[in-house]
Formats: sequence, C-alpha cells, structure tokens
Amino acid sequence: MALASCLAFGQADNADALFDQGFTKYQASAAEQGKADGFRQMKAAADLGHLRAQLIVGLVQTFYEGPLRNPVAGIQYLRKAADRASPDGLYYLALAHERGTGTDRNTGEAVRLYAKAAALGQLEAQTNLGTALLSGNGVAADPGQGVLWLRRAADAGVAMAQQNLGVLYYQGKGVGKEDLESFKYLKLSALRGNDSAARLLAELRKSLSEDQIAEGERRVAGFRQTAPWRDLAPAISANLPAQSESAGHATTMAAQRAEAAAAAKPLPSVATQAVSTGESLMQPGDEAKAINREPPMTRAEVEAAIAGMSVRRGRSGSTNAPRSPAR
Repeated sequence: MALASCLAFGQADNADALFDQGFTKYQASAAEQGKADGFRQMKAAADLGHLRAQLIVGLVQTFYEGPLRNPVAGIQYLRKAADRASPDGLYYLALAHERGTGTDRNTGEAVRLYAKAAALGQLEAQTNLGTALLSGNGVAADPGQGVLWLRRAADAGVAMAQQNLGVLYYQGKGVGKEDLESFKYLKLSALRGNDSAARLLAELRKSLSEDQIAEGERRVAGFRQTAPWRDLAPAISANLPAQSESAGHATTMAAQRAEAAAAAKPLPSVATQAVSTGESLMQPGDEAKAINREPPMTRAEVEAAIAGMSVRRGRSGSTNAPRSPAR
C-alpha cells in the first residue's frame, strides 16, 4: 500500500513537472513549432490526470483556430475536467455543446452545464445562464432567475452581464423600468471596453436630463465590485471530488470548500451572450437566443483564456486557494 502511495505521488510530481515545462514553453513561443512542443508536454501531463493541463489541452483542441485544433479529442479533456467539478471545465464543455463543437449541438445540456459552473462561481457561465433563463432557450423561461444570475455576474464585474442588465433596466423586462440603473450598468460595461455598451449608453443619454446624468454618474462612482457568487450549500460541496490539480494529490473537503469560497479572477469573456436590443436601445427586440454561432476562437482569445487560468490557479500542483485580483 505504501509503495502504491509513493508511486501515485511520484506520478503526480511528474505531471506537475511536465505541465510546468510545457506551459512555460507554450507561453514563451511565438512560433507554431514551439507551441506544439509545449502542447505535447501539457498533453502528457493531462493524460497523467493534471487538471490545468486537461483544461488547457481541451480548450486548445476544441476551440483553437490553428493546427492544434482537434475538437473531437479536445472535448474528451474538457469532459474529464468537468467530471472533476472544474468550473472552467464545465463552462467550456457547455460552450462546446452550445456551439456543437466536437459534439452534437444541445442547448439543454449546455444550460445544465452552465448551471453547474455558475453555482461554482464561473462568471461567464452565470452570464450565459441568466441570458438563457430570460430567453427560455434550452430551459423553461424564468425572467426573475435570469435577472438574478445576470446581476450576480454584473456585480462581480462581467462587462456583458452589465450590458445585458442595463438593457433590461431600460426595457423593464424582469425588473422595473429604471433609466438610471440602466445608465449605471451600461456605463460600467463601457468602462470595461465594451463598445456595444458605449453605443447604447450614448443613445440613452439623449433621453436624460443633465440632473439625471449626474445622478447616473454618482451611481457609477458608488459601485463596488463584489466577489464571485458561489453556492456553498452542502449539496454542491458534497459533489466536489477529493483531488487537487494532479489526481494523485488527495486534498480534504475542507480545503476545497475554502478554495471555492475564495474570490478568483474570472476567465476573460470569450463568448458570453448579449440580450438583443433590436434596432436600437429605444426599440428593444426579443431576448437573445442561447445559441452562439461563432467560428473557432481566435488565437488571441484562446491565449487570453489560458492566461486567465494561470492567474486563477497559481502554481500547477498547489492546493492553496487561488489569488483574487480585481477584474
């Protein structure tokens, strides 16, 4: 038994070393060959059960636009990460089901996976779940719950969630019509570089008085970003697997609950959904459908997502809670 334990820890240490070397090479290389070499090492680590390696290999193979793309193989790595209750694994697996990338398109399954990821604090999943609940696409429509999930993501700093909530406040859908709250959330989203929100805000300004705009600016200045909301109820926590980055490293449930409770920097928004505004904010259309029809992610989008994972997790084999820089 002692020998088996030593072998398991040795395998885990080897997975950590493979991942660290591969990740460093992948990040440092601009050329495809260098990235391919780093990717092979990360894939070897993934095959040894390294969680971050499974996430990154799955993300690259499923969505990458370059030569490393292999959606059918990638979806298997995302599924492995999702089976280990990885919020990011659940989110990207949901996105694959939503797009029909590497698997059949299935909005119902996508929403189910978004719900799991959202409960674990994945902010883009919270945004997409909220939008799906508003539209009733893949799930029974529930505007009240849709707004709740959008607000959780918006208050944690997700630009698309802020835009969607701002539109809903203007339309009075799921919430009372409130132009100043619309101003606040659209402005917060625009400040995060969302050009669509900036255009909607400019249009909204035309209907507001100077006093209203001043009050809207005060609300923006008074906004305080919250930590990502997580459901720490026993039913959720009990489903978290007793393993850390490498499958051979056992951790206690208490440590996983502490990690889940810690605020973490979310992944960059890659494909969160917008509530439709029709021709303009002043002529709102129906809520957006849950399906995203985009082509594979650009290299820049995949690299941004990978960089986000490295910030969230710290060192690959660490069982410490992730750091929580403001988004």
